[in-house]
Amino acid sequence: MFLRAGVLRSSLFLICCLLSVGNKVEFAEAGQEPTGPSIEYQIKASLIFNFIQFIEWPNLEAAPASTFRICVFGKDQFGSALSYFEKETVFDRRVQKVVLSSPSEELKTCQVLYIPRGAENEEVPTLTSLNEAGVLTIGESEDFLEKGGIIRLARADQKIIFDINRRASLESHFKITSKLLRLARQVVD
Repeated sequence: MFLRAGVLRSSLFLICCLLSVGNKVEFAEAGQEPTGPSIEYQIKASLIFNFIQFIEWPNLEAAPASTFRICVFGKDQFGSALSYFEKETVFDRRVQKVVLSSPSEELKTCQVLYIPRGAENEEVPTLTSLNEAGVLTIGESEDFLEKGGIIRLARADQKIIFDINRRASLESHFKITSKLLRLARQVVD
C-alpha cells in the first residue's frame, strides 16, 4: 500500500527530528550562488513526498493509472530535489514531477499542486475548485490557508514548518492522518 516503508519511515523520522527537536537548518546566505536546489527546497521536497503517505486520496482511481503527478506552478525552485522522487512509486503509481507555467485545466490533473510565494497572484483557479477536483494544494504565502489551501509550508526560526487547513481537507474529502496533524505547527479548523 505505501511505498518502501523502511525508506519512508527513516526519512520521516529524520524530518520529524528536524522539526520537533528544534535543530537548526542553515540556509544559504543572501549573496551565495546556489549550485543546486537550496536546502530549504530539498527539505520541502522531502516533506511533500512524505505528506502523500499520510493522506487518504479521494479520487485517485480517476487519475491515470500509471502516474502520480506532483505539479509545481510557476517558477520551479525545487530543481532536482523534487525530481529525485521520480524513481519512486506511490500507491503503485510512478511519481511524475510536472512544472506548469500558466493556469489551465491541466492543474486539475495533478494529485499535488505546489504554489510558491508570488505565484498565487497569477490567475490560478480558486484553491477550492482545485481541492474539489482532488488536488492537494500546498503553498507558501501567508494567507494560503485562508484562501482555501490545504497545507502551508513556511520558514520559522531557521526551520521549515507546516500548517494544515483541516476544514479545507475535509471539504475536499482528503483524510489526513492524526500522525501528520500532530506534527503540524498549527491546524486550522
